[in-house]
Amino acid sequence: MQKLSILFVLVFFIACQQEKTTEKEASATSEQKTMTLRGEIMNPSSSIVSLSNGEDKYEGKVEDGKFEIVVNLDEAGNYRFKHGAEYAYLFLEPNDDLMMKLDATQFDQSLAFSGTGAEENNYIIGKYNISDELGLNDEEIYKLEAKEFSDELDVVYKKLGDNYNAIIQDNQVINADFANNAYIDLIYEWAAKRLQYPAYHKHYAEKEATLGDDYYDFLNKIDIDAPKALENKKYKSFIGMYSSHLAEDNLKKNDTYNNATDKEKTMIRLKEKLAVIPTQFKSSEVQQHLNFVTLNDHIKYNGAAEMKDLVADFNAKSTNEEQKKTLNENFENWTAITVGKDAPDFKYKNIEGKEIALSDLKGKNVYVDVWATWCGPCRKEIPHLEKLQDKYASTDNIVFTSVSIDDDKEKWEKM
Repeated sequence: MQKLSILFVLVFFIACQQEKTTEKEASATSEQKTMTLRGEIMNPSSSIVSLSNGEDKYEGKVEDGKFEIVVNLDEAGNYRFKHGAEYAYLFLEPNDDLMMKLDATQFDQSLAFSGTGAEENNYIIGKYNISDELGLNDEEIYKLEAKEFSDELDVVYKKLGDNYNAIIQDNQVINADFANNAYIDLIYEWAAKRLQYPAYHKHYAEKEATLGDDYYDFLNKIDIDAPKALENKKYKSFIGMYSSHLAEDNLKKNDTYNNATDKEKTMIRLKEKLAVIPTQFKSSEVQQHLNFVTLNDHIKYNGAAEMKDLVADFNAKSTNEEQKKTLNENFENWTAITVGKDAPDFKYKNIEGKEIALSDLKGKNVYVDVWATWCGPCRKEIPHLEKLQDKYASTDNIVFTSVSIDDDKEKWEKM
């Protein structure tokens, strides 16, 4: 396996990683499907630790600074470990017996792992700490001029590449899929940050970025059309960003777009992005993925108006039944709530425990605010919503209702 170079002048080697079988994978048996996470916490900030993956959540009690969580696992996956207000992402797989040590007052800097599964997780926390220490997660890096930014970014990713080589390179204990994804992550994270620099510089430095003629030459150093990388989130994020970048660049010179209303611009932008995809990506799998994400995201954030023909065209051309099912369900759900349709009914309990249905308010203009106690922007909106309610307090046909999506009723009631 070749070593990772920050220059990224490479032959994309995804396939060779996927074919590799590690010692840990070879020793797995169908009879053993558990994962054990043990830990020692100095200065614990809570009596509970938790692991979560989507809707699955597991908790352990911290007693005398120690905890243990045993989970039945069918396959490897990424989990969120949480203690107090701090959290870290872990890679866990069947048969792991992982030990973690940390000081809750210096959570990220103190995290260390040993036991089965330690190599992957030491890599994750090492990568995070390197990025943090060198300012990769800091807005200040985007305030730099383009040449300084590029140089600084390469310094950071050289260190991250060294971290990859030191922990993962030729390590027969590391999960092969993890190693492959870690490699791909670094390539497309680096490329994504280069691609998003002009917009981020404008936001943080409050001025347009001055780019040299060769700024985008970095795109020639990576494989943009890589269907074997479609399982990787960083690759998928990058190609979505790249196709949007090309579409936006084309539209700068489009008089129809520049003179359009905001509503018209939304559809023009969508169609331009769809038009760009086949010009840059020759792989049918990559094209299908981008077409699906582009259409599905548009419906999610803008609704189903004017989408019927575009969805029908996708259905006719796509061979991915799962994507077609998701897109059509999303389209139908949004079509049901387009302007002029009856609002779907819902029923929730108010703070006194009384059930209130939307249909109970039929005939009135209803303002529905969906919020949660853990949502910072939602909480900041509350004083403004209260002012709006006061303004229309004497108006009989306007009703304000706030729907909390909190799991913790006590936190909601305190608000």
